[in-house]
Amino acid sequence: ARYVGVERAAAEAAEARVAAPQPLTADEARAAAAAEGLELVPSSRSRSVAGFKGVRMHTPSYFQCSVIEENGEKKRYLGTFRTPEEAALCYARHIGAERAAAEAAKVRGECLQLKADEARAAAAAEGLELVLSSSSQTGFKGVYKHHRKYKAYVSENGNGCHLGTFATAEEAALCHARYIGAERAAAEAAEARVEVPQPLTADEARAAAAAEGLELVPSSSNETGFKGVTKRDGKYATRGSGRMVSSATSVSSRRRRRRPCATRGILGRNERRKRQ
Repeated sequence: ARYVGVERAAAEAAEARVAAPQPLTADEARAAAAAEGLELVPSSRSRSVAGFKGVRMHTPSYFQCSVIEENGEKKRYLGTFRTPEEAALCYARHIGAERAAAEAAKVRGECLQLKADEARAAAAAEGLELVLSSSSQTGFKGVYKHHRKYKAYVSENGNGCHLGTFATAEEAALCHARYIGAERAAAEAAEARVEVPQPLTADEARAAAAAEGLELVPSSSNETGFKGVTKRDGKYATRGSGRMVSSATSVSSRRRRRRPCATRGILGRNERRKRQ
């Protein structure tokens, strides 16, 4: 200051005050988040000093904020702040409102442990559709069974992102729908309804068999009452020609199935004999 002089020192100090924003208090940071439509993501760790995801105490007076990008490979330092709320605000601004809401919902979901009906009711209240999947064992897209719980994943730009572990498949599907948003969830649900044929009722299946001139083969030794049909986790699977066929396979497609390998071999030998 002595070297540059009073006038220049005062000008540079004023410029520095304009360039550097004043630190926010906890209430100011929360008010700013509400005004910007952001959620401050709480920490899922009970021992977290800061209480927010991506925020840790650097010194008793300062808190550092960092974020792990969606690909899970890169950790980025975002800054140091005077309050954990201001650091959490920086974290929410960086990841955006949609991801912040999904991560906050994930933490709340892990604590609440919603039942299947409660998860469906929450989805309806939020205007979300749970995206179904015929290829998933759980019945929902992005939901996988892990031991006795269910994990939710989402694919972004070819990279998988783990969203959390939940007690029910419906709760995990709700987390998935919250993360991708109402518009994308509705589009994927509509696409799934087009691709996946609706299951037939018992009467509809019998009517289809009659219309196609087929007879359903009964079995007295099978608990399902039909030959080649087994019950698994409340659903039914059928086995034919040495391979499993999903319960959604139509009667007509089963009728068009190729002959067993042994039969094809016998027919092939007969044809060769005729040619000779």
